[in-house]
Amino acid sequence: STKDYSDLASLLVQTFDEPSASSKKMTKLDQISWSLYDKYVTEKYTYRQYVQTAKKMKGNKYALYLAKEYNRGEENDDSRPFYEVVGMIELGMVLQPMEIMQKTNDTTTIGDGETIGLRPRPTVGVLCVKPSHQNKGIGKALLMKCEEEVSGVWNETHMFIEVEPNNESARQFFKLCDYESCIDKDGNDMIHSAKVSRRRKIEERPHLVLSKRFSSKQD
Repeated sequence: STKDYSDLASLLVQTFDEPSASSKKMTKLDQISWSLYDKYVTEKYTYRQYVQTAKKMKGNKYALYLAKEYNRGEENDDSRPFYEVVGMIELGMVLQPMEIMQKTNDTTTIGDGETIGLRPRPTVGVLCVKPSHQNKGIGKALLMKCEEEVSGVWNETHMFIEVEPNNESARQFFKLCDYESCIDKDGNDMIHSAKVSRRRKIEERPHLVLSKRFSSKQD
């Protein structure tokens, strides 16, 4: 719905674009400009981007899951009950060079063989939860929903995560969810340059590639 996309845009801007009050790079004038103009424009831009993506990706391997909380409204101002978006996750297919996956000691290693060209892989590019709702299992539930989609519907054996190297909290979260760093043929952590939107500007940033292998009926 329109409200869901509006809530989604607000959540994404709050998570990835909103400047910290203690940021040394932000002057007082910058903070005022953000509050009065830039925040609104950035939310509208993000809203349009996700609406357009949803239309363009219809019928393809793409998923956008939302976690919503029921709000009964305030009794003293006659406001109606509503659902508020408190978390989101975006899943799609990313075309990347893939190497032969070889089994060693009953485990599958990625990037331990000869490059076999480009192959689309199911990848989570964005996962965020409203600060007031973190540490309540919402992020894990959203991630599990994607895993069910990838393994049960898309019939893929692995799911991948792209995370910025300096995002320690995210890396720790995915580690607890059994995601491990992919290793390239030189024995280094696999890095993928991904496009991200920050305050209406598209930037290329390096991301660590993590993966999780799903158990099959033969295992």
